[in-house]
Amino acid sequence: SSSGGPAAEATAVEKLAAAAGLSQLQLPAKLRAYQAGSAGAAAALARELLLVRAELGLRQQLLGLAYTDMGLADQASLEQVPGASSLQSGYSSARGLLLAAHDVAQLAGARSRLGGLQTRAGALLAADRCGHSSISGKAIYISLSLQEAVFYDGGCAVQATPVTTGRPGETTPTGTFSIFYKRSPLEFVSGYAPGSPNYYTPFLAQYAMEFLAGGYYFHNAPWEPADAFGPGSQDSLDDASHGCIHTPLQVLAWAYSWTPLGTPVVISA
Repeated sequence: SSSGGPAAEATAVEKLAAAAGLSQLQLPAKLRAYQAGSAGAAAALARELLLVRAELGLRQQLLGLAYTDMGLADQASLEQVPGASSLQSGYSSARGLLLAAHDVAQLAGARSRLGGLQTRAGALLAADRCGHSSISGKAIYISLSLQEAVFYDGGCAVQATPVTTGRPGETTPTGTFSIFYKRSPLEFVSGYAPGSPNYYTPFLAQYAMEFLAGGYYFHNAPWEPADAFGPGSQDSLDDASHGCIHTPLQVLAWAYSWTPLGTPVVISA
């Protein structure tokens, strides 16, 4: 507990909720009604704070489960697994319940819905392990929401990796494209003048594969640490691209050899 007593502890919990992005979980109004003037009031306040912390912890766990469900639903859609559309709608509904939950009972309802969705998605994917990709042969699928690339061959996933895509204002385009140019190594030079907020220092990429005219590539980013790839990296001005798809070097080295010219690239939001 905080050194300032129960009242200060209540303030700390409220700040914790706001910092975690959990402000929509309504803290009991009576927290602020307690005064630290008596041992009984302080004990009651301490009990309330324990409950609030438990609610915050449960909701944080459920946000993680919701993200897992989103990934499973996206995978089922990319592989065109029968029932994929119901998973997408089920995810939207379950996530809505979670975001609207204001007490433990409502959180428990959201947990039940999210857990059931995870079980159903797992069963559908397990029953159709190689998917139903509409593109035969090799293909690369990118999910901007998951910041993930999945490499398919004959409808079967053979490799997957977190990636980093375009920053706000210079987002990676969605649609179906194809690899039409490969170069190893390749120097990248900014099209912006020094001093521009979009300018970057010229750098040498060890591998580069262009999928859209205008300089949209898969390439490694020498300055980006290995743990920076994945969800949220597209919002980092230090790591996010100007529309390209930053790919970890080890995976890109494999992909460069695996990917022939003409390989479809399917990018979804």
